[in-house]
Amino acid sequence: PHLRGKPARKSVDIVPKVGVMDSAIGERAKELMKEKNWNQADLAENSGVSITQINLLINGVGYPSLRTLEKVAKAFGKELAIEFI
Repeated sequence: PHLRGKPARKSVDIVPKVGVMDSAIGERAKELMKEKNWNQADLAENSGVSITQINLLINGVGYPSLRTLEKVAKAFGKELAIEFI
């Protein structure tokens, strides 16, 4: 369709869809929760991160801040490592 006489541009899918992050973070959190026998509420309590944010992280939705990821890592007794590949 044309808007104001301009042809529509095709969108190029070069970034993940809005609100979707790499599920590897959530999968790793699930592994660590299982090791500690924690549920999402336990992780929220021990990390100081809201249960809503924990749920989003576990399900790979949204983009958690580095601070949130640091809090979660600390709750598991881990350090946050960022790797550029």
